[in-house]
Amino acid sequence: MGQRVIILALIAVVSVLACIREGQAASIRIASVDAPHLPQYFIMNWKMFATSNSTAVPPWGPVPPVPYKQGTGSTYYDWTQERMLEVYDDFCVPIFEQGSSWRCHFLNVNHASYLLTWGTTTQPTCCIFAQPLSPPA
Repeated sequence: MGQRVIILALIAVVSVLACIREGQAASIRIASVDAPHLPQYFIMNWKMFATSNSTAVPPWGPVPPVPYKQGTGSTYYDWTQERMLEVYDDFCVPIFEQGSSWRCHFLNVNHASYLLTWGTTTQPTCCIFAQPLSPPA
């Protein structure tokens, strides 16, 4: 498990450095953030459900109404460094107009959220998704 975390962190750092080198990073505005209500650091594996049924409003039972798809992912959270990595293993979070059938990561570091993509997508392989943005406290 520890080796996987290190590899994911290295991939994320290299990808973000590539973004910055390509000039895609803007100046960073630092927002003040209160101390966390969550543990200072944790790793969590989770399941995600997405449905195209627009009348199905959460909360659902154990799964949403059909049609739905299920994916897995992980969150790596470290408040001491104010960093968080969200890994979407099967499909990206379904918030994009073009769909979400590709894998993605969100790296929150230096008060910015970077979107890293893999697979067939019209999204860039690395971009600033939101700024300023910090991991939740």
